[in-house]
Amino acid sequence: MNENEVQCKLCRVKLTLARLEKLYDDNTCLLRSHLTSVEKLSLTTDSWTALTTESYVTVTFRYFSKRKIQRAALQTEAVLEQHTAENLVNLW
Repeated sequence: MNENEVQCKLCRVKLTLARLEKLYDDNTCLLRSHLTSVEKLSLTTDSWTALTTESYVTVTFRYFSKRKIQRAALQTEAVLEQHTAENLVNLW
């Protein structure tokens, strides 16, 4: 790979990261505005092990908005120990 190709690849990576950050910020603001009028919501967790044997847990929630069920993921974390309730509680 020559220097121009490396520079081009770096530019694409930087552009992709900038777009992802903007998408994250925009969706965070939108979600916050939706949640101001939510009276009730439901939290759920899901844990799994990837094919690479790395374990993860995700916290999601659901709520009603404009007569539709909406959902969002709050966080995904790597789990370094077994998926027991005691270990999952101590993640955060």
